[in-house]
Amino acid sequence: MKKIFKKKIPFWAECGHKKPVTRRELLSLTGGAFVASMASPTLLHALTTAQCPPTQPSQGMIPFFSLHLSGGAAMSSNFFPMGKDGSPIKDRSRMGLGLGDIPIEKAFGGATFAGNGISKILTGMKSQMGSAEEKTSFVGLCVSSFDDSDKNRFDPTGLLLHTGYYGNYLPQINSLPGTKMNIQSAMIKPTTPFLVKTVSDMENVLNLSGSMKNLSKNEKFQIGKLISKLNRSQLKKISRAPSSASIKKVFECAGLKNEALLKQGGADVNPFASQSKHRSRFSSIWRNQTLYGAMAYNTLLTQSGPAHIALGGYDYHNGTRTRGDQMDLQAGQLIGRLIASADYLQKPIFIMVSSDGATGSPNSRALDAPWTTDYGRASSVYMISYHPTKRPTTSKNQLGSLLDSQAVDESFILGKEPERAALGVFANYCSLIGRMDLLDKLPRKPFEAHELEQVLAFHKG
Repeated sequence: MKKIFKKKIPFWAECGHKKPVTRRELLSLTGGAFVASMASPTLLHALTTAQCPPTQPSQGMIPFFSLHLSGGAAMSSNFFPMGKDGSPIKDRSRMGLGLGDIPIEKAFGGATFAGNGISKILTGMKSQMGSAEEKTSFVGLCVSSFDDSDKNRFDPTGLLLHTGYYGNYLPQINSLPGTKMNIQSAMIKPTTPFLVKTVSDMENVLNLSGSMKNLSKNEKFQIGKLISKLNRSQLKKISRAPSSASIKKVFECAGLKNEALLKQGGADVNPFASQSKHRSRFSSIWRNQTLYGAMAYNTLLTQSGPAHIALGGYDYHNGTRTRGDQMDLQAGQLIGRLIASADYLQKPIFIMVSSDGATGSPNSRALDAPWTTDYGRASSVYMISYHPTKRPTTSKNQLGSLLDSQAVDESFILGKEPERAALGVFANYCSLIGRMDLLDKLPRKPFEAHELEQVLAFHKG
């Protein structure tokens, strides 16, 4: 006896519409089947430009935060780099740290900072970290950078994404920059990030399929028609590949992944929500900085990939020390809160801190001379890592050095170019997680084997 197969009724017929023929009609159907809400163009842009991430990040890749202090912070007058001989340079009159002896405070496994409360970044970090300080390592990297410039190629996000670091639900998240000056990518330009300015932005994108469940097929179709009314120019702005197939793939991916997220307990993406079991602790850590707290939460739980936070206001050479101290303290507190969050959730974390150049003082013997000018020749980058069971292993706390001229030694392999420094940070991240093979996945080899001994300070252990 012959089996009778029931013919599947197409979606367009179920909705009571004619068979789609034109590209726009196809778009209205395929897009409408997967879109929950078009109220926010940012949401549509984020989803249509994002890649469909794998189920899990590449093996061993730990949460990565990039913090950029836009404008030229006094990086080497907080962390205090040693000279080539391992001792402090005597003349620091252009760095706001005077002449002769200087109080040195060691922290995070031996890193050197301007002591007696001079380093406000150190003060801010310690004020928020609590006992997590004992499981945190710090390495300073001396590198010249361009003052007040968008030419500094410090952004490592493209390297991380290229080598397989994606979140389970979002490839990456960036806070909206506090400045018009953008950080440039090192070697590989990353895909367009999901830009967030509120916690609701993350909730909206991660709750996509939750909203879909309450829509009828006809309502989905009508949402598709809304998309179909966008002209070609608008679509190009929203999506780099505005075709029905690509949009369907992206929204289908988002829907399926968020379906899984909902099954895990109803979209646990906001640690400050009234029903969240983390609300009390995260509120204590982050206070009114809920956006950064939510970014930390989702990145630490690998619901998002690498996170980037850009802070404006670090071009603070206004003839005083007051403004600079205030901004440095805030940066340190943010770093400390990231580490405190990792400690609470018992997750490892790696943080890179960079800036556009640095700031300088007039020639002065005082340890608190005012900031009056840019001084990118004395800049540096920070690498900070926390692990819940023990302090991450480091073989040194400083890469490169300062010369007696109060400038970075640019003969050091990472000392002259921001992009080389960013590649050095990525190499240290790979070494820390025991995945040096990731360097081979880059378009070109960043370092020769014999150069790695100079480049690496973090090690798996």
